[in-house]
Amino acid sequence: MFIDGQCHCANIAFRLDWQGEPRDIPARACGCTFCGKHTGVWTSNPRSRLTVTIRVEKNGAASTELPTFDNCAYLHAIAAATGPAALSFAVHVPVAHPADIVPPMTLAALSPQPNAAGWNNGNVSIALTAADEIGGSGVKQTTFSASGAQTISGTVVPGAAATVAVGVEGDTTLTYFATDNASNQETPASVTVHIDKTAPFVTFGAIVPAPNTAGWNNTDVSIGFTADDSLSGVAAVSTASPLVLSGEGSALSAIVTATDRADNSASYRSPLVRIDRTPPTVSFVGNTGRYTIDQTVRLTCVAIS
Repeated sequence: MFIDGQCHCANIAFRLDWQGEPRDIPARACGCTFCGKHTGVWTSNPRSRLTVTIRVEKNGAASTELPTFDNCAYLHAIAAATGPAALSFAVHVPVAHPADIVPPMTLAALSPQPNAAGWNNGNVSIALTAADEIGGSGVKQTTFSASGAQTISGTVVPGAAATVAVGVEGDTTLTYFATDNASNQETPASVTVHIDKTAPFVTFGAIVPAPNTAGWNNTDVSIGFTADDSLSGVAAVSTASPLVLSGEGSALSAIVTATDRADNSASYRSPLVRIDRTPPTVSFVGNTGRYTIDQTVRLTCVAIS
């Protein structure tokens, strides 16, 4: 990209050859009082080149005399060092590369990403990637540490990239920052990883009503339960408590599935119950229908349940 400019009389002109896209030009606010008053900004690019062209005229015609700039000692010094030209001459002034005073910036990327509730149910890898500003001194090192469920003492990795593995259940906070070759240190940033690898647990209560001494009920039975998860917490259960078991049978039960906020799930079977709500039937044989006085009658009875 070229940026051209000149003075009013066009005797002094410049061309700035800026390497890179315009959107990549980092404009920074200067900290001095003058630039603060005039909202001055500055930038730098060691790959760019500034060409200043000075046209020398005398009596309306081109001159080969050495130009003088009574009010511009800097340009006069440049002209004196360069020498006169027949019509014009160009001096190349490198764009000043100010001291690097801007710290780098680090991005942290989690893999895999947490779910919508912010939890992972497996190990997590954190990739730290630092970058210095365009034209800066470059990233020297990346520093990180971790606290919480998994602790990591302060670790320094040369360069702009580091990878941290987190696998302990619970909340782990990773703190990190980068330092460039000009000793500018980034303000520490942090990211917290939530890991829960354990499914919730379901606990069943007593059978209501309690079975009789033979272990049977003759009505519907309800069984209360609770679902618990000590890390991420319970997100959903497949049915509400209490369970209600109806029908008849000697081994009735139901399944309860619990899912936590980290997407771990497990299914549990309720205690077996026996329900018989049908009364027994009694039948007999030996009834002839008519009898004489003092006749002995023998009946055989059978009860079926």
